[in-house]
Amino acid sequence: MKTLKILKIRYKNFKGLKYHTFEPGGEDMVVSGVNGSGKTTLQDGYFWCLFGKDSQGKKDFKLKPVDADGQDVHNLETEVEAFLLVDEKPVTLKKVFYEKWTRKTGDASTTFTGHTTDYFIDDVPKSMREYEAFVETLAGVDGIDDEFDSKDIFKLVTSPFEFNNLHWTERRSILFDMAGDMTDQDIIDANAELAPLSEILVGISIDDHKAKAQARQRKINDELKKIPVRIDELTLANAEAKKPRPQDKNALGKKIAELEEKLKGLQNNERLSEKMVRVHEINKDIVMLQTQSERDQAGIRKPFLDKKDDLDSERRLAINRIRILREEVDAAYKRNADDDASKAALLKKYKETDAEQPKKDDLCPTCGQFLPDEMIIDAHEAFFMQKAERLKEILDQGLALKVAIADRGRAIEKKLAEIKTIEEKLDTIEEELFQVKSDLEKAPGPPPELEALNKEKEILRSEISALENGSTVQETNTKRQIAEAKEELEIWLEEEAAWKAAERNQSRIDELAGQEKILAKRLEQIAQELHLIEKFIQIKARMLEEDINSRFKLAKFQLFETQINGSIKEVCRVLYNGIDFNRGLNSAARVNVGLDIVNTLIDAFQFSAPVWVDNRESINELIDVNAQVISLNVSNHKTLNQKAA
Repeated sequence: MKTLKILKIRYKNFKGLKYHTFEPGGEDMVVSGVNGSGKTTLQDGYFWCLFGKDSQGKKDFKLKPVDADGQDVHNLETEVEAFLLVDEKPVTLKKVFYEKWTRKTGDASTTFTGHTTDYFIDDVPKSMREYEAFVETLAGVDGIDDEFDSKDIFKLVTSPFEFNNLHWTERRSILFDMAGDMTDQDIIDANAELAPLSEILVGISIDDHKAKAQARQRKINDELKKIPVRIDELTLANAEAKKPRPQDKNALGKKIAELEEKLKGLQNNERLSEKMVRVHEINKDIVMLQTQSERDQAGIRKPFLDKKDDLDSERRLAINRIRILREEVDAAYKRNADDDASKAALLKKYKETDAEQPKKDDLCPTCGQFLPDEMIIDAHEAFFMQKAERLKEILDQGLALKVAIADRGRAIEKKLAEIKTIEEKLDTIEEELFQVKSDLEKAPGPPPELEALNKEKEILRSEISALENGSTVQETNTKRQIAEAKEELEIWLEEEAAWKAAERNQSRIDELAGQEKILAKRLEQIAQELHLIEKFIQIKARMLEEDINSRFKLAKFQLFETQINGSIKEVCRVLYNGIDFNRGLNSAARVNVGLDIVNTLIDAFQFSAPVWVDNRESINELIDVNAQVISLNVSNHKTLNQKAA
């Protein structure tokens, strides 16, 4: 068995411990003190040194010292060094956690950029990966469950509560692996009633076969629920189907043929056909005459039409030009009105400027004394020169506006004259257009032969109408009789299709009924298999519970629970004298039962590590533990008190 013991642990600036040495020397130790004196901190430092987490498994706990306001104390190194005895061989592990401050180029001060951790094994610096890999080897045993690494094993064998803190499925997995030498076949061989399972479970586990059988059972049940519904649907669809008589179809076919022959005779009227042929010939002659007439008229009318197109084009251009000129005249009028307003403003400004006189201020603004006469004269001359320049500038602006107004006036008169000329030309165009339209109206029309042909055509149409009216009633009645007979035939064909569908439905009903019997038989077989599996599970549950419970002195485990319907539900409850570990068991019993579990796990893992027992003061007597025991005891000591157990 591999053993690990604590010889000594040194703490420096770790949580509330500034400097402290915990030295059990590989023996059991009792640590006493008031709440908050640092008992749990000892345990947290031990686990942080090994695994980077506190005793509760938290990775992001606060390990740096804090001040009175709860703020981190900076620029300190937090250090834990553990002196261990691993299989009688001394091993030293050390971690140093500190802040990293960096000075950027050109900056006078440093900036906090995070934390870093240094790792040492027997005082030799190591990388984090090398350090963690070494710690893994401390409990590097063939674990019960591949899902558990050395950190999990450490926790399980160092805390009486860790096993019960696991999810019940994880607890169950560990216990089952402890009883791994009992196979399903051993259980079947020991019980004759389970013998059929040997053939059923070839190449598959009992759990997998149960899941597979339950899946097939659900699928078959779903199919069995659908079959009666489908049969009802098909039966309902067949309810109104009836087989039609073949002789009815033959009679309808013969009747339709006779009526169609009669209709053909009514439609083959010779006199009517001759007159319709003559109408067709007349229509051809009319088209030819109309074509020739249009060609002749086009030659006569073309010069007039060309003249009309030219006059229309000139008219559109004249109207468009008049519109553009009027828009330009309106814009010029508006610009002149704006410039007139500007001239009036300039005239007003000129008068105001011309009326300005120099200020009569003979005193110096700085010293307050009278200015010399020459300075006053110079000031007045400068004022009048500036005034003359401003008056000239106003006159120049006014003159420019006057010139612009006059130029626009002349342009307006010119455009108005152009408008008058175009309007006179437009009147001439209108007169010419009127004359061209009159000439077009006098052009010759269609030839007189067309009128004669149209009259003959009207007479023929009257005669055709009279002939058609004579046979219309018979023809209409015959067509109606044909439509009625075809409708009856269509109904007969629909009844035939419905009957054939009913025959197919009946075959499907028979098929579904047979399928229902087969599925029911399969369902019965699966039920028998599941019954055997449930029986197997019950027997296995009893045998496994007996085997597993025989390995513990205090703790007992309920691994299966029988349901009302007789089925087995998988559970994993820890009991002591019939009382659930997590319900009703007192603190002392919980610790001792937990230590009993730790002892068994130590034997299973073949690995022993220090066991930490908190609230030791509430326990009168601990059971013997195959490991170093560190007891944390609440007492009146203000500081930590350590003594051998």
